[in-house]
Amino acid sequence: MLFNAERAWAYGMELKDGVAAEPRKHFHMLKKLKKAVSEASELEKLCTPDICDQNTIYQTQVFFLLMNDII
Repeated sequence: MLFNAERAWAYGMELKDGVAAEPRKHFHMLKKLKKAVSEASELEKLCTPDICDQNTIYQTQVFFLLMNDII
């Protein structure tokens, strides 16, 4: 899930460069960034105290908040 979120975010940032030239890329970029937020949210939900240590839980929460902030 982490790699999927990172991949969607990176592709969205790559599309951001061409948004001014092609308006259709804007919608594709938003879709990829929303996918990154969705994957980060799923990762955060999977990290429970039963499975992960407290440091990992904090890191996934921060990762989700950063991804959520980019949209």
